[in-house]
Parts: sequence; structure tokens; C-alpha cells
Amino acid sequence: MSENQQGRQVAPDIEPDQWPPLSCGMPLLTFDPSENWATLVLNVGFTKGLPTDYKAASFSKSFVRLTEVAATQYNEAREIFHQFLESGSSKAFALPLVVNHLEQCILALRRAIRFAKHPKGLQLSEHPVTSIDVDTRIRQFRNAIEHTDERITSGKISKGDANMLQPKSDRMELCGEAILYVELADWLQQLHRLARQVAAYNPSRAARPQP
Repeated sequence: MSENQQGRQVAPDIEPDQWPPLSCGMPLLTFDPSENWATLVLNVGFTKGLPTDYKAASFSKSFVRLTEVAATQYNEAREIFHQFLESGSSKAFALPLVVNHLEQCILALRRAIRFAKHPKGLQLSEHPVTSIDVDTRIRQFRNAIEHTDERITSGKISKGDANMLQPKSDRMELCGEAILYVELADWLQQLHRLARQVAAYNPSRAARPQP
């Protein structure tokens, strides 16, 4: 990895400040977003693998679902990004679709992290994605999305202000906030591992005394 003038790490052959972007630095996720939900459904069907407490069971289903949504939206954004680059499609048609999926990814990611920080009836292993720093960055980016909408609908937006998330080669930006795609992919990977623990939960094993 190399560093640009702002000290951000970027992959080789990535032009971080190019607009429209000439390359896509979104890493390929190393997992199938739907596998944890499939595990949960099979677990429930064959081993009754949900907490018996309703609050904990509701947490399990919602958390696994949200992690799948966030990763799926990331994959959709990445696929369209590459289609745009390979086909030479007009950014007026392709990039707004990338923006849509990245926005939905951030919104689902924010919700999933809130669940991961407050598990109900389950003990999850610690991951950096649940740290205050990561939570704050995701929240601030989510806020930037919502505040941009508010400035547009209230008529307070001025010429030169950002009116939507801007996907660049190595990161996405909005209103002074930035998230590298390598960071985003890593956070999704961590949440997927946490969701795997939840999906594979077995009440009988959890109730056994530790040797």
C-alpha cells in the first residue's frame, strides 16, 4: 500500500482524487452475505437454535438480517462500479446507482453496529468494529447523508455544496467525512463473523457448564 498527500493508504494504481473515478478500489468480500441467514434458518429448523427469550431471539434475527443487508448493498455498489468502468457508461446513469447502494450500506451498517454493541442474552467476541471510534465514524457519515437531505429539502443548500455522496476510486466522501473502501470491507467482514456466532447459536451448548 502507498500513501497519498493526506496520508491515506491507497492500493497501487488507484487515483484517489480522480473524478469521475478511473478505477475501483472496493475489495472483494470473502464471504457470501446470505450464508449466515441460511445458517440461522437451518439452525432453527433442526436444533431449535434460537435463544428461548423473545428479546434475545428478536436480536438474533434482526442482527443477522442487518449484516446481510449491509454486505449485499456493498456488493451491489461494487458490481455496478465495475460495470461503469468496464463499459464506459455515462456517470449520469451508473454512478448514482453506486451512491444509492453505498448509502443503504452505511445505514444498515450503522444499525448492525448498534445491535452488535448491545447483544441481548448472547455473549459475542470483541471486534474493533464495535469500538467507539468506528461507531462514531459510521454515525457521522450517516448524519452527513441525512443532513444533506435536510439542506436540500429546506432550501438551505448553496452552489458548491455536496448534494450526494461522492464515490471515488479508493473511498467515498460527503461533507468532509470520508470512509476508505478497505475500511468498509473490513468492518463488514468483522460483522459477518459476529453474525456467524449468532446464527450458529445452540441453546443446549450454551447452557452446558464450562469444564
